[in-house]
Amino acid sequence: MPHQEHVKRGRVAPGGATAGLTLVELMIAAGLMTLAIVLAFGSLISVSEARRISEGRTIAADRVASVIEEMQGLTAAGVLAYEAPPFTGLGADEQVTVRVFAANGTVVTVPLDSNATQPTLPDPCEVQVLVTWQDRGRTLTQRASTLLSLGG
Repeated sequence: MPHQEHVKRGRVAPGGATAGLTLVELMIAAGLMTLAIVLAFGSLISVSEARRISEGRTIAADRVASVIEEMQGLTAAGVLAYEAPPFTGLGADEQVTVRVFAANGTVVTVPLDSNATQPTLPDPCEVQVLVTWQDRGRTLTQRASTLLSLGG
């Protein structure tokens, strides 16, 4: 009985190698392509979120600088009565808090209630401005502190 050879199916490339891919090779390639696409979309989402947070921080830093600039040259009474203007752009939860440090070291949030005891402020007076807002359930803050020379 003559020896029977297995017949290889598929195209034969020059040199005798079989051309084409097996089903397993195609499934592995499809899986790797799917993984690459998922990772690419995931990174696009991360970049988009980082951009949004960065834009929020930039807006908040502008708010802080604006408040500090408005307070330049105020008297002690003006600093204690200062009320930050309403801002928009960071959402409904945006808050601007201004604190000053009294001569005795206590922290006073302004504007001070008119019935409250007026603290003595040193000259220069340390002022801290804090902007707080919500972004997708996270509380973000931007703050700055400076010394103000009290006018008058």
